[in-house]
Amino acid sequence: MEEATKHLHDTIPTAQTYMVDSDLKLPNIPHHGRPVTLATDFTIDKENMPHNYDLLNLHLHGLEVETHLFHPQGTSKSDAPWISLDVDECYCYRFRLPTTHPTGTYYYHPHRHGATGMQTWNGMWGPFLVTGGLDDDLADMTKNNTPHIDQPFFMWDAHVHRAKNHTEWEGRRGSGDESTLVETDDFLRNQAGQAEHIFVMVNNEFQPTLSMNTSQVMRIRLLCGASENMCGFRLRHTQSKVIVPLYNVGSDGRTWARAYTKQYMILMASQREEILIQIAEAGLYEATRPSARLFGGCTKSRANGQEFVLSTDMEFAKNERGSNEADITDVEIMGQGRIDFAMNTDVRILPFEQYVIDNKSYNVNRIDQMAQRLQVEEWVITNSQPTVHPLHIHVNPFQVKEVRTALENQIEFTDYITDTSTPMNRWRDTAIVPPYGSLRIWTRYAARAYGKTVFHCHFEAHSDTGMMSNLMITRHDTDKTSGADESTRTKS
Repeated sequence: MEEATKHLHDTIPTAQTYMVDSDLKLPNIPHHGRPVTLATDFTIDKENMPHNYDLLNLHLHGLEVETHLFHPQGTSKSDAPWISLDVDECYCYRFRLPTTHPTGTYYYHPHRHGATGMQTWNGMWGPFLVTGGLDDDLADMTKNNTPHIDQPFFMWDAHVHRAKNHTEWEGRRGSGDESTLVETDDFLRNQAGQAEHIFVMVNNEFQPTLSMNTSQVMRIRLLCGASENMCGFRLRHTQSKVIVPLYNVGSDGRTWARAYTKQYMILMASQREEILIQIAEAGLYEATRPSARLFGGCTKSRANGQEFVLSTDMEFAKNERGSNEADITDVEIMGQGRIDFAMNTDVRILPFEQYVIDNKSYNVNRIDQMAQRLQVEEWVITNSQPTVHPLHIHVNPFQVKEVRTALENQIEFTDYITDTSTPMNRWRDTAIVPPYGSLRIWTRYAARAYGKTVFHCHFEAHSDTGMMSNLMITRHDTDKTSGADESTRTKS
């Protein structure tokens, strides 16, 4: 991979326009189902071509900590470069997690522009748990019964399908275990119309089996670790298809004061949901996406003892919210911004398609938005196309105020994503910008997080190819460099 990348990018000159030999035979490029002949001259946006697969850095997704993508960590220099670790290099990050930080499920992954999608699709990510709060509440609620189960359910879109006609499997064919023979799809393979053949990995396993007793409470930590797909969760009895109610008690690491019952969950890339389940009848249950792609089966068995019954009357009081997360009121709004996510399809420009914010591809040296710490703003992010985009703002959560869409033919999906009442003013670090619609959020920039950072679409193939912007958060009215002496790069 390193040699291929070097060959591609070391041979691209600095100039932006390139001529193609008119005698060169090139295949037509599919463009919304219509053949398009490649133009004889085209532009390469080198910064937003996927590249640098052997360079790394670290992003703590959702944690309210110091800015940490650009060198030196916490810098306020507009032209600060990416933190980039090459082979045999290391980098010393320093983070302070406040004692009031919301407890729950977070995660980490590399974030070097141009390589993030390929790296996370290959499994370079993992959970980061902040304990307390909900953990303590559930321990108290179930202390006189069978202890609750804390069950991770981490979904990964390295899609697999059943293996066919490959010689490496021939020795096992006919042995009775053909159903377990699977292979990984190509990176970002087009899976349209193939839902019944493609499966999603869970906890790095293919169709894992989870076990619990009847009347026992299971806390399921849903995490959508997808690089380019949505995730979902529905639990139903395998034979009767009766759906098990899901008690949703938190999102993106933040626990709510009460639970809300739902029949299914839809998660954008990087979102997390905390749900509680309880099974009344022993048997086999299956966890599926609402679109019916199968994750795996769960076996259940009978339990003895007193029963603790889940309900929407449960109260969760111990999970203190972060110091900057008192609900925002309209009188606090100090500024408003309108941001547009879009996909351009100019066949004369590579990469194709071009993913842009406010019709601009990403530029590491350009500051697109300015803010001041403790400032409160309203953002409206629009999307006039049929593509879905999950918005993520680094190190600063926000309250989801409104989600609107003109999409009419997918009722199950649109009803779910436009529901902002369960609960109202939900705090998130990632939220959907729906097709033909808009997302309205309120955010308060944290006191501890300032410097150069980013916001972007969390479909990482979109952000790698341009759908990302730099955000500068200042401590005062003028920029000040911070953290220059707190990060170092060394050779191992």
